[in-house]
Amino acid sequence: MITHSVANAEGRRLVGAVRKLTARLDRPVCGRDLELYFRMYPREHPELLQAIGQLLIKASRPFAGVDRVYQIGIIGNRGYYAADEDPKWNVRLARHEADVWLERAIREDLPSKVRIILRSSLDDLARNALAGWCQEMEEILPLATDATKVAKTRVAVKAARLEVGRPFTGEVPADLISRAEAVLMLKDELCRRADYLLGVEVNWNRIATDWTWPQSRLFPKVGGPLHSRAQVTLLAAVIWPDPCEVTDRLAGELWARRYGVPFSD
Repeated sequence: MITHSVANAEGRRLVGAVRKLTARLDRPVCGRDLELYFRMYPREHPELLQAIGQLLIKASRPFAGVDRVYQIGIIGNRGYYAADEDPKWNVRLARHEADVWLERAIREDLPSKVRIILRSSLDDLARNALAGWCQEMEEILPLATDATKVAKTRVAVKAARLEVGRPFTGEVPADLISRAEAVLMLKDELCRRADYLLGVEVNWNRIATDWTWPQSRLFPKVGGPLHSRAQVTLLAAVIWPDPCEVTDRLAGELWARRYGVPFSD
């Protein structure tokens, strides 16, 4: 049985670990960072049964006379914490967020996916997406700290800019639906496109998560999770394509819609 005094002592261990790790990484830390840290230093792991993320949330609540951590911000679905409220942590977190977005942008390589629908009936959509991607990267690059990734992305932005030929005018799609509706659509599409997979366990929320709106920092956050009906249809076609469908073109449209739909007069 864990007594109140023991819990407080273990809480102080957690705060101490946060303090050490933030100093080492020079930024606020999330539960995943601490999990990796405790694998390297298992003796510093608090002897508490809850998950690290839950412990951080609990440790961020103010109690008189008890050491605590402070949530500095959120990136994606992860909260980031420090052992004090020094304003420098907000700057460090903004830089880390830029690095995270830049790494993701390089991995996804949206321009390569979207180029296939240039000079097609979806040309406006493609050029709008390239313009949005360039604008987003140009906002992120000054904050990013990885020189190699910054240089690589600057080259990609310069190349994409040559193909844009228009300003970014993306609008929030008008076909947003709830997560429940999106999952139902995916299930229906699975039945129609790949009934041989019926009965196979599928993590529907995981499939839908990457396509939660918004998918770009250029758009304001919305209550949700919400999804674009058009993107859900395209996603199903990319995952379970019919033999006659051109998957690369479907994927190009799917990714282009990350930057909304181009404004039309």
